[in-house]
Amino acid sequence: MHEFAPRSSQASDRSGRAARVAALAVGLACSLVAAGCSRPRLPHAIVFITLDTTRADHLSSYGYGRPTTPALDRLAATGVRFARAVSPMPTTDPAHATMLTGLYPRTHGIRQNGERMARPNAETLATWARSAGYQTAAFTSRKYLRPSELALGGFDDETGPEDFARRGIETLAEARLWLRLHAHEPFFVWIHLFEPHWPYEPPATFGARFLAPGTTAVPRIRDLPAARPLPTELIATLVDLYDGEIAYMDALVADFLQWVGERLPADDPPLIVVVGDHGEAMGELEQRLGFAFDHGKWLYQGILQVPLVLHWEGRLPAGRVVEAPIALVDLAPTLFELLGVDGFSTQGWSRAPAILRRGTERDGRDGRGSYVYSERRELPAAYQRLVGATTQYAVQDAHHKLILSEPGRRSELYDLVADPGEMRDLADAFPAERDRLLAALDAWLADTPATVPGEGIAPEKIEALRALGDVE
Repeated sequence: MHEFAPRSSQASDRSGRAARVAALAVGLACSLVAAGCSRPRLPHAIVFITLDTTRADHLSSYGYGRPTTPALDRLAATGVRFARAVSPMPTTDPAHATMLTGLYPRTHGIRQNGERMARPNAETLATWARSAGYQTAAFTSRKYLRPSELALGGFDDETGPEDFARRGIETLAEARLWLRLHAHEPFFVWIHLFEPHWPYEPPATFGARFLAPGTTAVPRIRDLPAARPLPTELIATLVDLYDGEIAYMDALVADFLQWVGERLPADDPPLIVVVGDHGEAMGELEQRLGFAFDHGKWLYQGILQVPLVLHWEGRLPAGRVVEAPIALVDLAPTLFELLGVDGFSTQGWSRAPAILRRGTERDGRDGRGSYVYSERRELPAAYQRLVGATTQYAVQDAHHKLILSEPGRRSELYDLVADPGEMRDLADAFPAERDRLLAALDAWLADTPATVPGEGIAPEKIEALRALGDVE
């Protein structure tokens, strides 16, 4: 366990933080009364939980046939669930930096694991929270994901594993230790859970939960045979284990949120955000691409689409489902509008109108707010040969999705409503839809030039991340 001593520059400031939150809430309330409208006061606690490698369609609240996530199901049933939340890049560090800054990876500069922000002074949810009077802390479960490693500012305290990764129960134990010291003060806490990431080795009770009866040989993903395609029985068993990891993570989230709730004022419920960073291939690409598991290499929905649930008891509509797509870059501006604060400038659109059913989905903005963008920075050499391209981009709206491979501008078009598994490429059959999405993607690329990366990745980082399969 770590001891959490206040930094010297923060010690004198700590006593005034609760007062500043209260003053901000009072000032906000006064201004809103004067404007003739009503918005909630700032909560005592903001709990931001990120789920690594968690694809949305393996959560029972997203229609999965197995009861993998009873706790998150309850949270969604009494909160707001986004039916289609999309990662900007199916890689851990870039996606987390986007969630915390409201900037695309090509702008904040983290475009692969192990890199640091090209804009180290960029504002984050934590810098905003600190300025609003909250104590801030981060507890991560994978090595080199701590905010200081990514140059993400605003966190008073942080911990992460000394080894490559750690179980969520260890991460949450450190979060509890910190909260025992700080729960009486307004706090913003980021919890990162790594469970569903390979090697898919859940605790025994959860590992057995979804395995087929009579399963005795449990495969290790590190030992997959080189011969392809993989046997369907082997794929099915690994999917069972992946689901067991999700179920274990769900149980951890349930215990932690109950523990936090018992330490907060009954009339001041926390604002809870639960969101995935990216998904994971679960065998659906094996016959097509020889790619059964893992993420980061492709921009198909199983790898891009993640769960996103917001819960603020009594403040957000219970059971609301937002069907329109939301990008993770939209998360920060959405939270700011729900909280009734200005926050900071981002590249996303607030989706609060869709939550509160005010106005249009875009809230009067131009049509670009209807599109969600993702990218893959550079494909490894083996995949470059397979697809004949070095990089890929994706754009999707409420109905269609386009994947563009460059160079060569080879495009794939899918109808996500009729064909959610993206099995039928319609690029040639529907050229008007293809060209419409291509125009939107080209406009986004022109408006969002890539930032020159900062310093290179340290060799020791590359070695550790490679051991986890998180760097090429």
